Amino acid sequence: MIDIFDTERLAQSLGNAVRTPLRFRIISGDFESLPLSNAESAAYEGYTNPRRKQSWLRARCALKELMATIGERTDTSLVPFPDKRYSISHAGEIAVAVARLDDDPQGMGVDLEICRSLKAGSERFFLNTTEREWIHACNEAQRDDERIRLWTVKEAVYKSDCIAQDGVFKNYGMDSPCEHFGNVKLESEQGETRQFRYASTRLTNELWLTVSLLEG
Repeated sequence: MIDIFDTERLAQSLGNAVRTPLRFRIISGDFESLPLSNAESAAYEGYTNPRRKQSWLRARCALKELMATIGERTDTSLVPFPDKRYSISHAGEIAVAVARLDDDPQGMGVDLEICRSLKAGSERFFLNTTEREWIHACNEAQRDDERIRLWTVKEAVYKSDCIAQDGVFKNYGMDSPCEHFGNVKLESEQGETRQFRYASTRLTNELWLTVSLLEG
């Protein structure tokens, strides 16, 4: 388990696992909003639900602060998600932004999820046959937890696919679903193939986080 505020340790741990230097910014709870560009302000005002509006702002502020630390312009409206270098996610009152720091990034994805029980059988919508066979072999308590972890893997990989996101999550197949870091291969129905690397960790007992990188 990693302290959610220890972003240096988080970057080192997950960066080593995916063999690429990373940097994180995490914002939790109350925060001070940074100045928004005209485009950011327009996007912010487009939300009518107060909670979604606050989640959007928290995630964009995390990204703005992250971009500032690596000397980039901090107008997040210029980041066309999915992005080759940056990704963001939020869950509850926590937002995370991550950047890959290699010279020729191809795609970056992150997903943060609160641990909760997904409906039994929901895995058939995002896990392939091999992955379902593995999770069904787990005991019931472990199965609930692993559904969430594997969902974060699929979501992060999807977000890192800057070439052409495949909406059929089952097409992104993990080499070894029992491992918290490893490889994923896309085999699309159109015959496309791509390779990804991922790494997952618990931030707290209530949160799973996964990063994914599209390989060049």
